[in-house]
Amino acid sequence: MQAIEMTTANSKANILDMIDALQNIALVSAYNNVHSLQLACSQVTIPDLETPYSSFPNTDQSIHQDHISAIINERQKQLDAVLHEISGMETVVDGLKNLHQQLVEKKDRITQSMNMHKRFGSALWRLPTEVLSQIFYHCLPKDRILWFSPSSREAPMLLTEVCRGWREVAVGIPGLWRRLYMQVNNSDWQEVAFCYDSWLKRSRGCRLSLQLNCDADDSIKLRSLVQPYINQITSLCIYFFSDMVQPELLLINLPAFQELKIRNFQDFPSVPQYISRMPSTLRSLDVSGLWFNLEHLSSFDPVWANLTNIGIDIYQLNEFLHLLQLCPNLSSLTVYVRRRFDRTMTLEPFTHSEIRYIRFS
Repeated sequence: MQAIEMTTANSKANILDMIDALQNIALVSAYNNVHSLQLACSQVTIPDLETPYSSFPNTDQSIHQDHISAIINERQKQLDAVLHEISGMETVVDGLKNLHQQLVEKKDRITQSMNMHKRFGSALWRLPTEVLSQIFYHCLPKDRILWFSPSSREAPMLLTEVCRGWREVAVGIPGLWRRLYMQVNNSDWQEVAFCYDSWLKRSRGCRLSLQLNCDADDSIKLRSLVQPYINQITSLCIYFFSDMVQPELLLINLPAFQELKIRNFQDFPSVPQYISRMPSTLRSLDVSGLWFNLEHLSSFDPVWANLTNIGIDIYQLNEFLHLLQLCPNLSSLTVYVRRRFDRTMTLEPFTHSEIRYIRFS
């Protein structure tokens, strides 16, 4: 315990001594773990300032200018002394505040370190990386079907902000970064593109499933962004919101492509030609919302033979049967027929050996 007794008696308190003592105590406190600082201040004595001229106006006494000048000079000296004391005291107070701030920061750092080391005593921190990885998979949002956006309020981005250890584990799990929602934002595209690229790099060769929202010339920017990862893309869901989009930039040269979903396609006549160019690896095709007739279906060859899952809207029932014949390996079909069943239509018996699921409207 360090103690300083600061005594201000009349107008002769030695402020400089107090400052030196305070600095010494700060030094001792920093190196010797002093737990408290006690400042005992005696009460300041107010001097008697009464003079024969204190009552104003004073008509009973004659005023001597020499006496008045002497009094004023004395008061000026007293005022200067008090101002000097106040200045010294403010220096002391500032020093105390600074010392207090340092001690608060020291306390906070000690508390932070203590809490960090306490966490290491928790069983959660002793979990093997493999177990923690499985927990992280279960943290992924469940309210979205497939794709995640780089939001700091949701996993996997949220997991990287908990602590350094969790960040290292999360960044080291490629499967957490294999699904991504991408949309061009012209206002800050450079920043958004950097964020998307950082996300995709963490996939480390893992198969990628992407949703792309395209408007105007967005396809150029998106193709440039995903080009380094083109061999990883196995699934694409593309929303087209303009007839100015260049779909060929997004639908060609995809060697590992397996799943395609198209929505809001503006240039319908070009759909069959792009689908017909899909690689033989394509297994799932969903073009619901676009109406297809028999001619359109026939133009998809040879893609049909490889498909195992289809979602499509057609005009007539006979096109539905034709579709089954075109797809010998089809196991799952979701189809909406625009026109009601025609009772005059003659249906020939047809057997499909692979179909397991049909949703028919």
